[in-house]
Amino acid sequence: MSCALVVGATSTLGKAVVRRLAFAGYKVAAAGDCPNSVGKVAEDNKKVGGDVTAFSLNVTDPAHRKELIQKVTENLGGLDTLIIVPPQNEIVGEIVETSEEDFDKLFSDKLTIPFRLSQAALPTLAKSEYITGENCIVGGGVSYRL
Repeated sequence: MSCALVVGATSTLGKAVVRRLAFAGYKVAAAGDCPNSVGKVAEDNKKVGGDVTAFSLNVTDPAHRKELIQKVTENLGGLDTLIIVPPQNEIVGEIVETSEEDFDKLFSDKLTIPFRLSQAALPTLAKSEYITGENCIVGGGVSYRL
């Protein structure tokens, strides 16, 4: 059975991805930064027969990214698919009025963190017998190939 890691599993889109993968028969690792929220995602999917395990951590921390991949692999027996759902963009208004802090956070959320998370997962993904050659970043407009 294939194992998928969904980072950002507590967003509306993340919940839908977790549900669809669970219905397709994947073992799903649902990851988010709020233990209660990600636990509820796993619990709700288990109620309808999904094999979903919750992992709560801060993916902006390099040590946490490595720990996440390690825990998913240990608890679910491997990692075959990585799906990253970046946080919703909350910046509105004219670009000339965007602060450097807001720009840096947006860039980090949509590109840097997904890239670093992909880098952390690639050695494990490369070992998969099910790997298709891609991981997926939904909503961020970027997909990295193995």
